[in-house]
Amino acid sequence: GATLLSYFFLYYFYNLTAIMQNVWGIDFSTFNDKEIANKVSAACFNNGLIIETAGREGSVVKLLPPLNISTDVMEEGCNILQQAVEHAIAGVC
Repeated sequence: GATLLSYFFLYYFYNLTAIMQNVWGIDFSTFNDKEIANKVSAACFNNGLIIETAGREGSVVKLLPPLNISTDVMEEGCNILQQAVEHAIAGVC
């Protein structure tokens, strides 16, 4: 089932579609582990969600959903992303 974080991602990203033209990033540069963004990206890929890293030292996870993404697909992607982030930062926080 969806959790509060996945609903946040769904609401935040879905409602910014027209405003931000569907390019967002999550910056993990404040964590001590410089590989968190890569871990998140790899975990997402292993679960069927393609995201890439960007930014200084590859510390940003870049999200580029299509403009015509459905709510169901957006929610599925947010759930995959949430699980990947939780797993990647579990040993860091």
